This record gives sequence, C-alpha cells and structure tokens, in this order.
Amino acid sequence: MTFSPSRLLAASALSLAAGLAHAGVDQSWSLTSGSSGVNVSAWTASNTTNLLSAGTVTNWSGGVGASYSGEPTSSPQHALDNHTRFESLLLDFGSEAVNLSKIGVGWSEAWANQTSCTWWGSCSTSFKNVGSQTDLFVLAYTGSDPFSASSMSGLSYSQLLNNGWEIVANVSGSTGTRDIATATPIYSSFWLIGAGSFEATSGGAAITTGDGRHDFIKIAGVTGSVRPPPPPSTVAEPGSLALLGLGMLGMLALRRRRSV
Repeated sequence: MTFSPSRLLAASALSLAAGLAHAGVDQSWSLTSGSSGVNVSAWTASNTTNLLSAGTVTNWSGGVGASYSGEPTSSPQHALDNHTRFESLLLDFGSEAVNLSKIGVGWSEAWANQTSCTWWGSCSTSFKNVGSQTDLFVLAYTGSDPFSASSMSGLSYSQLLNNGWEIVANVSGSTGTRDIATATPIYSSFWLIGAGSFEATSGGAAITTGDGRHDFIKIAGVTGSVRPPPPPSTVAEPGSLALLGLGMLGMLALRRRRSV
C-alpha cells in the first residue's frame, strides 16, 4: 500500500480538528423541560443577612421560577421575584465548567405600590403592574474550595462574595434574550441567577430592587459555552507516534523517488 505525503498530512489535520470540534461552541439549556446537563435548585431569604433556605423550583408557562413555603402561587408571584423574599435559582452543571452568555426570559413584569386619589381628596394605595422592565443579577462561583448546592444553606446573600462567589452582571430588560456582558469570560460549574440587583457593600453584599420596583421573572433557559478540555500531554501517544512514523516514511519515499 502506497502512502502519499499529502494524504498523511490531511489525516493529521483531521485528527487535530476532531479534538477541537466542540471548543468554543455555544449551546443552550432549556430550564422548562428539565434539560440534561444542568440541575436547578431554588434558594430564598427574607433579607440579605439571613441564611438562605431551600425553596421549590416552579415550572410555569413561559419559564421557571422559585417559591417558598406559604407563598401565593397566583400572578405575579408564580415567578422568580424579590417581593417579600429574595429568590434565586442555582444552576449546577456538574463536572463541566460553563461560561454563560445569555438568559432567556419567557415572562417579565414589574410591580409597585401606586397611590391614586379622587378629586375630593380620598386616596388609596394598591400593588399594580407598572411594566415589563425588570432586573436580574448573575453570580458565578470562582472559589478554590469545593462547592456543592447544599452549601448554600450555610450562607446568606451578603456572605457570598466572601465565600468564592463573584458578581458577573446585573442585567435589565423585559421578555426575550438578555445578554450577560463581561470583560473576561468566566467559566464555572455553579451560577446563581436572582431577581433584583446585586451590589457589593462594605459589609459584604446587598440585593436591591434596582429601580424601586419589584421584579417578577420566569426564566426559560440559558446559553453559554462549555470550557474545552485541556490540551493533550506533550508526550505523544502510541497512535500519534505511529502516524508521525508513517509521515516520515512517506517523505523518505518521496525523496528517493525524486533522486532516481
């Protein structure tokens, strides 16, 4: 069997390309259908200093939200919100490190107390829908210590930044895709998405409603890229050595043919 140098080089290129086929390619995880590859849990606290407690992930038309024991399930509280308690969703990608770039919001409403008065001076205050512009915060675990979802119950929101978590972005918008803009890509197996704005403070961190309105959001899914595996060892594997040897034999055969 005759080996052509060009064919050997092509085989080498295909071998290298196969190892890079999935590097840097975006993929999406649907949270409404229980997408494989990500485990979602709900966490809530009445303020930023109380310890977080496990909630329930709720699946509604438009996306998933979070609820706590005793929370009404009527609109708008059938969502991820910061009314009464601060609610968030923890995304656990297991052994994979993921760089999130987009959040798909399937439903979004902002509510606030509004006072209306009659011409004779009688006033009343009610909780009303004031639009679809809402706020979300995005955090990633970048600490060096091992982390698991159960560790959340031993922390408060204000303690997260001192325990390996990093603020990635605060994003505002309505229904649709929201981009997570970062200067440097962050890869993590754990991401926390919550209603409101997350700010660093002298005492740790705090969550606010951002614009003074309460945020109610359903998250349909997320998009990002999985960090590619590390490059192969500098020590060549037997298969690579065999391919290299065949290439050298082909080059020698070509030189002998040209010298005849």
